[in-house]
Amino acid sequence: MQSKKLDFWKRLYFSMTDFRIYPFIIKEKFSKAFFYFLKLMLILGAIISIFVTQKVLQIVPSILNVYYDEMPEFTITDGTMIASDKVSKKINKNFSLIVDADNPFSTINYTLKFNEDILSENNIIINSDKASLVRKTSDGFVSLSDISYENIPDTNKSQIGENVKEVINSYQNRIVFWVITTFILFISLSAGSFFNMVFFLFSALIINTIFVNKIKFADYIKVILYSNSLASILQVITMIYLGNVSESISFILVMITTVYLFYAFRAIKIDALISSGKGNTPEERIQNALDNAQKELERKIEAQMEEIEKKAKDDQILERAELNKKLIEKKEALDQAQKEYDEILKKINKKDIFEENSNEDKK
Repeated sequence: MQSKKLDFWKRLYFSMTDFRIYPFIIKEKFSKAFFYFLKLMLILGAIISIFVTQKVLQIVPSILNVYYDEMPEFTITDGTMIASDKVSKKINKNFSLIVDADNPFSTINYTLKFNEDILSENNIIINSDKASLVRKTSDGFVSLSDISYENIPDTNKSQIGENVKEVINSYQNRIVFWVITTFILFISLSAGSFFNMVFFLFSALIINTIFVNKIKFADYIKVILYSNSLASILQVITMIYLGNVSESISFILVMITTVYLFYAFRAIKIDALISSGKGNTPEERIQNALDNAQKELERKIEAQMEEIEKKAKDDQILERAELNKKLIEKKEALDQAQKEYDEILKKINKKDIFEENSNEDKK
């Protein structure tokens, strides 16, 4: 396995299914593990954001119905609300609505005490200068958020309702809401993971005392970032289907990452032993023997091919030499024939001369 050729999705898959990736991870730059972690958190944040956006778009119409049915007619002028009536009603088991436009936000404690019988876990309080969300706790009431009317242009009940409808019906606004929610969830998930990393780092140091791997501090962080992949995905799935992550589920997720850390450091140790030639399993020895046999066979085939090529070259040289020899023999034979021809020609010439001289002498 060569980690350099693994893209993000393969890294994600192997970090959860194949512990052999971890010895390669610690040999890479820290930036690769860090960007892998950020990309995973961004993707998970985007996935949760889709469900959050969908949930909000489903809830807003119900809230608008409650708004039109339960809110009295009102106007906001110069940062002050004037309502036609007071309201003190429990909407459901989780929410209550209190409209007291005759009193400012500073008297909220009096308002809460006066309406104590109808208060729920979450309470929307509408005063003359502010609207607030108040949660009931074991220690009393806590204001989670409040909105001042000072920066709100003059408006009324109907106009606010129409503005909300226009906002949720705009696809552009939905996309903007999804992007903002994705960014918020990305920050939240990343911060939560970094917070848990302190515990996982402590666990990793203890686990590695068992295997005695000689690795750097940055290698611990790289292993943790990859080992936490499955737990992060399960956390997102839990948030989507259950809405939150209970303490028992959080404990299970921590244990999952701890188990992954154990097997990750175990894989790193096995890789170190194999690299040093120790601790090979029978399967690995068989595989090594097969690999060696394959290499030896390839070496023999290559040697035979070289020998064949060499022999072919030698045969070609011998064939040329034999041909040259024959050519030389033929040339020598031709030279010999030419020589004999020349001698015969000389003899013929001498005989002719002798006969000519004899004839002259007879005359």
